[in-house]
Amino acid sequence: MKRIAALALLVAACSDGSSYVLVDVTSGPTLTLTELDVSITNNGQTASSRIAQGGSFTIPPDGTFAIKFDSSRRGTVEVEVHAIGTSGEVAHASGSTEIAPSGTARLMLSLTASPMDMGSDLPPPADLSDLAQVVWTPQISGTGALLSSVWGNGKNVWVAGAGGTILRTSDGGGTWSLQTSNTTNDLYGVWGVAGTNELFAVGASATILHTTDGATWTPQAAPLTNFAINGVWGAGNGTVFATTSSTGTIYFTTDNGTTWKTQPSNATEILRAVWGSKDTDVYSVGDAGTIAHLGNGGAWATQASGTQQALAAIWGSGSNDVYAVGGNSLILHSGNGGATWTATQSQAAASFHGLWGSAANDVYAVGSGGVIVHGSDGADWVALDSGTKNDLFAVWGNGAGDVFVVGQGGTILHGN
Repeated sequence: MKRIAALALLVAACSDGSSYVLVDVTSGPTLTLTELDVSITNNGQTASSRIAQGGSFTIPPDGTFAIKFDSSRRGTVEVEVHAIGTSGEVAHASGSTEIAPSGTARLMLSLTASPMDMGSDLPPPADLSDLAQVVWTPQISGTGALLSSVWGNGKNVWVAGAGGTILRTSDGGGTWSLQTSNTTNDLYGVWGVAGTNELFAVGASATILHTTDGATWTPQAAPLTNFAINGVWGAGNGTVFATTSSTGTIYFTTDNGTTWKTQPSNATEILRAVWGSKDTDVYSVGDAGTIAHLGNGGAWATQASGTQQALAAIWGSGSNDVYAVGGNSLILHSGNGGATWTATQSQAAASFHGLWGSAANDVYAVGSGGVIVHGSDGADWVALDSGTKNDLFAVWGNGAGDVFVVGQGGTILHGN
């Protein structure tokens, strides 16, 4: 497990009034683990978090993680750690310390052996997002380019950005390498087929790139040659959709990009992003609050968003749970297939650029000034401390507790 104490101390030094507890976890015998399940209690409220590294890790060396508390929190914090191996819980530790208001306290925990097969008996995480947050960890991207999109498949994650930049990690973000994209055009979107190394990247000057092995990128011909391609999403069955800077125009292919065709959306504005639950349930969003939907009938129709704010990203957990985000801290939600959209405002002031979730109760939006917010019920959004002021443009994850965020100046953050 990576040590992040220095990062936590740096963040704690900021003048946001937050309080931090650094927890050092050690063990006498060497333990091979897959995750740490952490329970945090303060003033009768309990929250849980799962810390994983995308594979096995050992303690020792000691593991350190940080817990962030709202400035209003006071008193004793109790921390319980369950060390999980491949066959269940192998060790546990618990302890307590006092919260240092607007400062940093430290807690040392030494793991002791547990009876086996206890991992399945652990309680599910509580939804107390204001109680504790694990600090986001910056990763070394090796580039200063603006990074605009991210997608992955397990430990393999790809990032696309300015100047034709494509980065890949095959170890869950431990190391990143630059790939040859064969273009210097800015790239705005990347998407791949789940469980494979087949991906599409799109961008300026009608750029469409395709790879089947996650390494060799081949250009594909766009139907129109003088328009940027802003976003890309596919159903995983050879059908892929892309949004363009040609007003209301959507590209689509049913043969993995061998041929691309245009499709009218009936929208009168430029479309910026696209997402669907399947190839007959697809949404696209764009300028002036535009939302277009493709249904079972095979034709696109616009929906009333109730806003004129530009919309930059869209994602859903299913056809009846869809979110869209945009300027002026705007977050839209529909629970009825887009028949109605409800606007909410986040705790943080930002123009949102990226959106992703692992489930209906685990949704992230990212945006200007390093803002990251988390939602669990479609209405209440909690601001998280990203540790950066760089603009953030995209978010994607393998699941709850394994999330990547990318943005300005080569920024890559990993949250777990």
